[in-house]
Amino acid sequence: MKIAMFIGAGFSKAWGLPLASEIMDMRDIRTNLFPGKWQRKLIDKVKAVWDATKPTHKGVVDEFARMLQQFEYELSFEEFASFLALRLSSKHWKVGTAHETKWGTGDHIRKQQVVPKCYQEFLKVLKNVDLIGIVTTNYDLVIEKLLGPTSSGRLGGFNYGKVGEHLLGRHPLSSQWTYGPITVTGKIPLLKLNGSLNWTLSSDGQILKYIDSRPSRGRRYEVLLIPPGAGIKHDKLQPVWEHAGQILRAANIWIFCGYSIPDYDQAVKDLLKNSIKNVKRIIILDVKPKPVKDKLRDLLGNSRDSVSIYVGPGITSQLNARDIAHLMKPS
Repeated sequence: MKIAMFIGAGFSKAWGLPLASEIMDMRDIRTNLFPGKWQRKLIDKVKAVWDATKPTHKGVVDEFARMLQQFEYELSFEEFASFLALRLSSKHWKVGTAHETKWGTGDHIRKQQVVPKCYQEFLKVLKNVDLIGIVTTNYDLVIEKLLGPTSSGRLGGFNYGKVGEHLLGRHPLSSQWTYGPITVTGKIPLLKLNGSLNWTLSSDGQILKYIDSRPSRGRRYEVLLIPPGAGIKHDKLQPVWEHAGQILRAANIWIFCGYSIPDYDQAVKDLLKNSIKNVKRIIILDVKPKPVKDKLRDLLGNSRDSVSIYVGPGITSQLNARDIAHLMKPS
């Protein structure tokens, strides 16, 4: 059976990344983590507009993004995208000492040798299945760091839809060692529908992909990232969406991991609805699976009677491979 996996923010929570509902909780962001004045100014600007417009967005980040897109405020939609990129990329890097580097280490796509135990348990289950691709709305680099970009990585490594793609940049691992540039040789397609922390647009509008998240922390880059709730698809990402549809249509089993199918994400709903033809089983791995199950039943429409839906635990520190292994076995 061919398996396609759809990953949302809940998958990255155990890695330390915030959920959409936690993005604007900036108590864990201290401005001394950011060396540049522009980053500190951006954080202050976002916070000021967020606080001033709470009666409108009611504390929902998706509504805030929509609001910025539809009306004029002191904060632009593009500035908010830059803030999101900085907010999430900061979870992958740390500022070095004078003996290391001015900028941080760790925000690269190289396979991380030591990963949280729950991800190790999850990968145990995937070792013996035919995983044909991963589709995600996440911008972060958790999957990249988990699998690695080469064929020697976990599960055979990842690619961004094309084996042999060249990723730019040279990342300092210390004062003496660097990583990159590289050629991707991983076998599992990773389709990032909303862009990525390490993707940017060149001056002529082409997507450039780096080995680290420098587009998210450097002012001279235009990070390619679609904020949640924006209700738009960047035309440059259309090939990614098309490839994601191909992967979903070819699969017999879908695994939803940490993706809540939010009401505002109509484009993703349409993608799923149009790709359901060959699916026989859906597995939901989530700490709150019932709302996801209900939404999927609605999306299935007339196909709901021919598709079995199973529920398992989300990716948390308590996860054990035994808890989800039985869900993968042929029925």
